[in-house]
Amino acid sequence: MKIKTTLPRWLACGLALFLASTLSAQSIELDPTKGWQGKMMEVGISGTNTTFISASSTCGTIEESSILFHQGMTTFGVESVQLESDFQLYSTINIAANAPTGLYDVILWPGQGACTITCQDCFEVFPPASITAVDPDSASLGNTELDVTISADFTCFTQGSSTCQATPESVRFIQSSGGSGTFKPNAVEVLDDKTLVAEVDLPTFTAVGTYDMVVGEGFPCEATCEECFEVLPEPFFEFISGTTVARGTDSTMIVEVFLADIMNCDYTNQNVIFIHLESNQRYFPTEVTMMGQRIMIDYSIPTDAPVGTYSIVIGDDLDAPCRYSCEDCFRVDPALSINPVPQENQLLVYPNPNDGQFTILSDRAFFDCGLEIYDASGRLVVQERLKRMAEYPVTLEAKGVYLLKLTTAESTTVQRIVVE
Repeated sequence: MKIKTTLPRWLACGLALFLASTLSAQSIELDPTKGWQGKMMEVGISGTNTTFISASSTCGTIEESSILFHQGMTTFGVESVQLESDFQLYSTINIAANAPTGLYDVILWPGQGACTITCQDCFEVFPPASITAVDPDSASLGNTELDVTISADFTCFTQGSSTCQATPESVRFIQSSGGSGTFKPNAVEVLDDKTLVAEVDLPTFTAVGTYDMVVGEGFPCEATCEECFEVLPEPFFEFISGTTVARGTDSTMIVEVFLADIMNCDYTNQNVIFIHLESNQRYFPTEVTMMGQRIMIDYSIPTDAPVGTYSIVIGDDLDAPCRYSCEDCFRVDPALSINPVPQENQLLVYPNPNDGQFTILSDRAFFDCGLEIYDASGRLVVQERLKRMAEYPVTLEAKGVYLLKLTTAESTTVQRIVVE
């Protein structure tokens, strides 16, 4: 009797020791090994030996309560479990938004004694990924194949990862403040785990405004930023004076180029051209002066220059954002235009150059005219409304080149001033 009763106990003890030794040799690996606060994601758990089906017969069927992610007393739960094979399962986990960041242990069959399998420091939780830098952070309509470099603060751009793919489909620009505008890049190149380059086209029908950005859209490692990219209108010229001139006349044209990065663009004489639209005849200015967003162009039109309309190209041999053009924007007439550049006897700055004290003289009185003076950076330094003027004194404190602009109901007069 003793033999009969002792044998089952011995067998049971032996089975327990065998199971314990077998399970203790088990280990598990996770893919991916990281997640993000407030994200639900799928984590693959692989056993190094037969584990999940075989162990279920003695440890119980593996289910949601059989898997535990924990850091000390902090845990987050498993939403579902899908058993693929004896050594592969998938678990859907829900990381709380306030879950502490850092390394987590993972336990299978927690509290089941010899059945318990532990993986220490094998899963890491990061804060929500965000985009930290976008270069450039703006572009004007009509730009094609613009390269936008995007940097993030956490590992979220690894190409080919099951949870962190960065592709043209997972990168999107979304108009801020509830606008309906959106566009995707044509191509994406991953430079490293935190940096990628998106190749972007901005056709003319793209909505103008500020855009939010999302990278890895729909993935747990989705990185975002708000109002981090701006789509600007197409660049354009604004003429202040000099859109029409007579052949054989020395003249000055003042233009303002919207969106031009003038300080970094080489707008020299050879980079500014006038092109006759019909004959393609080209002329170059005699001098180009940059004044902030304004460009002062001195030019001489030959007596045999074709009469008609001309296009103007600024930054002829430069790429965007330096190259600007307008068509049918400049005209050469055989005689003086109806709005010619004023002759010096109509408006005289005396003395010029000067020490900052000078007088504006005219052979006729101006009524209700606007006086504006801009410094070399394009900053407005003097603005007056003059009711009647034939002689007006002006004082400028700083040395430099200035642009004087006098506007009446009939005409606009522009003259350069040098303060030495």
